[in-house]
Amino acid sequence: MGISVDNLQINDAVVYDAEVAAASAINWNTGNRQRFTTSGDVTFTFTNPAGPTNCQLKLSYGGAHTPTFPAIKWAGGTEPTWTKTSGKTDIVTLYFDGTSWWGSAVLNFTT
Repeated sequence: MGISVDNLQINDAVVYDAEVAAASAINWNTGNRQRFTTSGDVTFTFTNPAGPTNCQLKLSYGGAHTPTFPAIKWAGGTEPTWTKTSGKTDIVTLYFDGTSWWGSAVLNFTT
């Protein structure tokens, strides 16, 4: 019995940007786990990783700020209703299959 793994990419590095507002590019090649705190409404763009992988985003709110994401196929077919409250955090879990992003979120953690 054996395990065969093709094109497996694992990068556990955590990349942290202290505060984000306006446009923010997430380069998933620098780490599969990223943390951001909003200082205003933010529009995220993604740099796709080299191949299929799981990614996580910890999004903490510095105020009533709205995040906007690129095309993601959300669980249930609808983008989550983001918490957008100062002192709260949403965790976004993503899977990139080499072509599309698939996502789900756990919302409204108290930081």
